[in-house]
Amino acid sequence: MKKIKRFGAKPISLPTDELIKSFNKLEASIGPIPESYRAYLLHFGVSVLFDVNVVFKALLPSPWSDEQENDTLESLYGLAESGKEFRC
Repeated sequence: MKKIKRFGAKPISLPTDELIKSFNKLEASIGPIPESYRAYLLHFGVSVLFDVNVVFKALLPSPWSDEQENDTLESLYGLAESGKEFRC
């Protein structure tokens, strides 16, 4: 979470029971979610949209990576409804 916060992301103040309810609904719909993503979802709650270019080198480059096989991260999906994202 510290690395995400360095780019300006902040947790939102939704009640824990509301976050857990949304998380359980999502997991029931799509299946088990990895623990690290679960921690992110329950910490931040909403999607995080970055205003800065977050550049990283993935284990396997995506079709959108540059010539040096760097990818960029523009957002992380959360539990909020569309249009209620948090912009860093």
